[in-house]
Amino acid sequence: MKHISLTQGKYARINDIDFTWLSQWKWYAQKGGTTFYAVRWDNVKEGRRIKIQMHCVLLKRKLNRELHSDERVDHRDLNGLNNQRKNLRLANDTENNRNVGIRRDNTSGYKGVTWRYDNQSWQTRIQVNKKRIHLGYFTNPREAALAYDVAALKYFGEFAVTNRSLGLLKGNE
Repeated sequence: MKHISLTQGKYARINDIDFTWLSQWKWYAQKGGTTFYAVRWDNVKEGRRIKIQMHCVLLKRKLNRELHSDERVDHRDLNGLNNQRKNLRLANDTENNRNVGIRRDNTSGYKGVTWRYDNQSWQTRIQVNKKRIHLGYFTNPREAALAYDVAALKYFGEFAVTNRSLGLLKGNE
C-alpha cells in the first residue's frame, strides 16, 4: 500500500501498482458529506473544468471500461480516501445509499434507533425500497441496535452497515 499526498494534510491510500500512474496528477482533498475524497480538476473544451474523482478513475482502470451512468463507486469501509482496489466496488444508487454510517443528527448513539417519548421506549426502524419497516420497541438501546443489525443484514446483504461494523457494539453484545 502507498499514499498519495493531498491538500489539507490528507492522503489517499492506494495499491502499489497504481502509485506511479496516479502520481502524474496533482490531487486535492475535497469534503463530500461527512467524508473526504481525492479529486483533481481537468480542463475540457471552452475553458470549462470537470472534477475527476480518484476512486472512479481507479475502478474504471481495474474494470478496464467506462462506468455506466447508473453505476456508482462505493467504498466498502466508508472511508472516501481509502482507494485500494479491494475497498472499491460497483453499486447502484440504492446500494450506495445503504452503505452509510450513523447520521449526524443521531441522538441514540446507534444506527436505526430512536427514542420515543410517547411510550418511553427505544424504537428501531429500517427503510427498504422507500418504505419504513418497524422492527419493534425496546427498553434497552443495545437490544434495539441488535434488532437493526439483523434486519440490515437481511435486507442489505453486503451493503449493510451495522452498529457492530461501525464499532458501536462490542464483543458478544
